[in-house]
Amino acid sequence: MSTLSPVNAPLSVSDRGEFIFPSGNATHQDARKNDTVYLLQAIRQLSTVLDQTNRIVLTTIHRQRMVESQKQIASRRLNEFRSLATGWNDGSGEPVSDIMIDRADAIVGQWIESGILRPRLYPTPNGGILAEWRIDSWMISAEFFADSNVLEIVGVNVLTRERQDLDVDCSGADIGSRRVVDYFNTLRR
Repeated sequence: MSTLSPVNAPLSVSDRGEFIFPSGNATHQDARKNDTVYLLQAIRQLSTVLDQTNRIVLTTIHRQRMVESQKQIASRRLNEFRSLATGWNDGSGEPVSDIMIDRADAIVGQWIESGILRPRLYPTPNGGILAEWRIDSWMISAEFFADSNVLEIVGVNVLTRERQDLDVDCSGADIGSRRVVDYFNTLRR
């Protein structure tokens, strides 16, 4: 009883995304065995392709779920500010307006979708919202002011005392996300 040597049967894909199975190798004596070996190799290759595709899909789904989870956590925190009344900060402190909360929610949500970590969020005594991050040796804060579409972002390196400032006009369609992502990437270098 002879053993069959593996058949090199590369699996290829057409321009339309269809799998192409090349014709069998005529070097084997038994065409049926040749077809079986070829088919097994094609199935193995197809299994590898499907496994890699499945990993990509699962990674994408996991990332989408993580982004949605982080956005929900930020939204819940911001919604807590709706209950703040005048004097919430030991007798002083303006309430945060619903418009401010909704605006901050949209901006923070877009940042999270852009890959920026979810910030810690706090109300400010002047009716604004403060977002803070700690990334490596950088402490970063962004303040949303009640009467302005400009967002002030300040990063301070706690080791070197270097300071990086960025003012972002959040009135545009992208809410300044590209500039903010670039800013965060600059601090990570």
